[in-house]
Amino acid sequence: MNRILVFLTLSFTLTLFACKTKPPVTSFSCNLEGTELVLSETCQPKMDCSFTIKNNSGIKIEYYNETLNSAMVESGDKVVFIMDRKYQDNPNIADDEFSEKLYFSIPAGKTSFHMEGKELEEAEMVFATLAYSRDGGYYPVLEGCMEGKLNEDGKWLVQGKITITTRTQRKIVKGIRANYQVK
Repeated sequence: MNRILVFLTLSFTLTLFACKTKPPVTSFSCNLEGTELVLSETCQPKMDCSFTIKNNSGIKIEYYNETLNSAMVESGDKVVFIMDRKYQDNPNIADDEFSEKLYFSIPAGKTSFHMEGKELEEAEMVFATLAYSRDGGYYPVLEGCMEGKLNEDGKWLVQGKITITTRTQRKIVKGIRANYQVK
């Protein structure tokens, strides 16, 4: 009986230590203070989300009458980061579907990046809020900070805080801390 108790105690202790894997500690300077919700690969309930990377890609941005109209990933020579969050449809509520997308790129071959201000525009950073609302649409990200580091496992840890100004002059602030992986 004592052997069984010792065996169970030892097994339980080893299991606890084996499950306590910590993500790599990375020191980032982009401040997430004041952000209500930090977006990550851990989805909220009733939501599907992905944080992916496409190598050998670029971002195609289209304008209509000086208004950003769409953004999509195409072939190119950069690394493109894609956040895609979709809220699942409730069949009892009309037009409740909602999606958020974030695109940005960095030059191929980099293992880390930090961008602010004009660098966000150079990275072709675009945020989309796609819903049946007056603020739905694609927006260039011109304010904020985004940084990332390539980990040994091939995933990128990315953190940042961005602000988007909508057509109605409403400010949307998004915090992000997520692991992006190659798609």
